[in-house]
Amino acid sequence: MTHPDLDLALHAAVRWYGRHQAQYLHRDRMRMVDTCARHLTEQMQLPARQAQRAAQLALADIEAGKVQGFIDIDRSTSRMLVLHDVRTGCAHMLTLPELFALVHARGGPPAPC
Repeated sequence: MTHPDLDLALHAAVRWYGRHQAQYLHRDRMRMVDTCARHLTEQMQLPARQAQRAAQLALADIEAGKVQGFIDIDRSTSRMLVLHDVRTGCAHMLTLPELFALVHARGGPPAPC
């Protein structure tokens, strides 16, 4: 997907979430992302993988605006994630087992591969 196509898809996904996010109440995040991706596939004729990626990126962008922090890419590895809390200046490490425990605790089906 080219950069302008991705921008259009992200904008369309953000609009879709604005209209439909409340009906999901964050209970079924993956279903919400999948439904948004189907909408992008139908409305923009995007391939399913690209629509899924755009739907995920748009939701991540929406939710990232609610927190003051970021993933420290330089300090993170394939086995740990380092989060930087801007408010406190602290770094928090999450290991791979901790991350998978969070994913499994969330419930629901896994994201399509």
